[in-house]
Amino acid sequence: FNILEDANTEKTRLEETREAALNILEDSNTEKLKLEETQQAALNVLDDFNIEKIKVDDARAKDEALLASIGEGLIAVDQDGKTIIVNPAAEKILGWRTEEIVGKMFHEVAKLEDAEGNIIPRALRPVEMARTSGTTTAAASYYYSRKDGTKIPVAITAAPVIVGDKNIGAI
Repeated sequence: FNILEDANTEKTRLEETREAALNILEDSNTEKLKLEETQQAALNVLDDFNIEKIKVDDARAKDEALLASIGEGLIAVDQDGKTIIVNPAAEKILGWRTEEIVGKMFHEVAKLEDAEGNIIPRALRPVEMARTSGTTTAAASYYYSRKDGTKIPVAITAAPVIVGDKNIGAI
């Protein structure tokens, strides 16, 4: 009788162990599914990111092509007056390569003079006036000193670059 009772107890214990193992397996499968869903979600986000990156790269390439295609010299400065963009026409006009100008104060690189050869003070330069006042400024009878020291007559129109309500530079 004792042996039968021990066998029934062992059978119950084995069934409980089997049930616990099945629960662990089920929990494991559930966790595996959650992990696979999370992994797929991460892959979807990565795909979305890559699609957006391609769009940004395409837009940047288009912007760079447009900038390079402008036949007139174009210079952009940040809110401090440091040069941030120089198009190929401006390189040709001024005799400076982009990498020689970008990051430098534009008024220090390209000297601006009037018809009599007087240096135009920084505060009166069209780019500086547009940058500080937030209004478009134009001048027609100035000369830039090129890198080689020669003078070139220029007509300048400078406009502030406004993002939201903040003036972030001039062009």
